[in-house]
Amino acid sequence: MALGRDRRTLLPMLEKPLVGAPQDRTQIFSFDLRTHRYSADRWFYPYERRGVSIGDFQLDHGGRDGLVIERDNSQGDLNGFKALEEVHLGAPGTTVGKREAADLLNIVDPARISLPARPGDVGLGDPFAFPFNTIEDLVLLGGREVVVLDDNNFPFSVGRHVGSGAPDDEELIVLRLARAVGSRVTGRAAR
Repeated sequence: MALGRDRRTLLPMLEKPLVGAPQDRTQIFSFDLRTHRYSADRWFYPYERRGVSIGDFQLDHGGRDGLVIERDNSQGDLNGFKALEEVHLGAPGTTVGKREAADLLNIVDPARISLPARPGDVGLGDPFAFPFNTIEDLVLLGGREVVVLDDNNFPFSVGRHVGSGAPDDEELIVLRLARAVGSRVTGRAAR
């Protein structure tokens, strides 16, 4: 859920599409903090071909540009889909403009700060991967830096310790993106 441009509107995004709605997208709603009511404003977030759910959605202080965690349902699969998508909200009723900001399964770690690994661990070293089904939080630090967090749903998540089957630890990473959040991504009218 993000805070809108006017700082008086919450913009909750559904994790998955509504039952009976097109399954290739989800919706962002608008909730007025003064009246405690939803407005008729909606935006449509299109999933990538392999994406099926949203982990988190945050906007920068301008309230139109931000990041979304988009993922598939895999865990421990380095061929899965986990990404940060940079988004731009256009006018209500439009499809959110987006582009990939980071592939969370292919993160450069030249100093190998993610090591050492335990036997059977996946995604450690260079490249580093965040192979969790429960990547659920992000914090925009400003400019190009963002914090991404995994909620391990203890003891059920096994995305890192695949070989041993041990429950995942909770992990937090700080990423430096290729470009600052808010370098224009355009939206288009919904279909």
